[in-house]
Amino acid sequence: MKRGMQTWHKNQWREVWKTFGRFLSILAIVALGVGTFSGLKVTQDAMVDTADQYFRQYAMFDEKLISTMGLEKEDPAVFAAIDGVQAAEGAISMDVLVTVEGGASYVVAAHSITNQINRIKLAAGRMPQNDRECVGDARMLPKSMIGTQIKLSAENDEDTKDAFAYDAYTVVGLVDSTAYLNVERGTTKLANGKITAFVYLPEGAFSTDYYTEIYITLKNADGRIFSDAYDEAVAALEDPLK
Repeated sequence: MKRGMQTWHKNQWREVWKTFGRFLSILAIVALGVGTFSGLKVTQDAMVDTADQYFRQYAMFDEKLISTMGLEKEDPAVFAAIDGVQAAEGAISMDVLVTVEGGASYVVAAHSITNQINRIKLAAGRMPQNDRECVGDARMLPKSMIGTQIKLSAENDEDTKDAFAYDAYTVVGLVDSTAYLNVERGTTKLANGKITAFVYLPEGAFSTDYYTEIYITLKNADGRIFSDAYDEAVAALEDPLK
């Protein structure tokens, strides 16, 4: 029996040495998998912490209220008075067809610049200094866009045209926004159904007397994003906000 076991071990080692290259490959694959899994477990918290710091630095909203009928300019103050609400700020956003120098036409998501909530991060150029200026999407637009004009396309319907104070705006900078965390810019009913980029304009660049949305931050939403504490704090205010 002992001789049989010794023979078996010798045969096993002989097979390993015969296919030593394959053995090392399998060992490397296993080690790589274990290392990757361990690395992901370690870096998960760091990634969440980095995102949490970014969202808090630029005051990403905790709740977003949208109305297809429009929201009164006084509504943010009403929501800000609700117990548990830290701040409420109205904003305007709409999709619009624009043409750029050279004649190309695109659909952009136009947003009003907010001061308290969902602040934008300047990546190049400068911020608008008057209502005829705007900043564009740093991920989707080249720096060469700075200094050029975007014009409202004649293909827009009259309601869309009337919502803007001017027919053309000069791009003076490029920005990042917490409202857009990946390269997808959303869908639209206009043109081919896809939004190409976003632009941010001063509120005075719009001629509407209403808001399309209200951003809200909460007093007790101190937990780290994606945590149970944060989700519970947000859920607790959903009914009062309705």
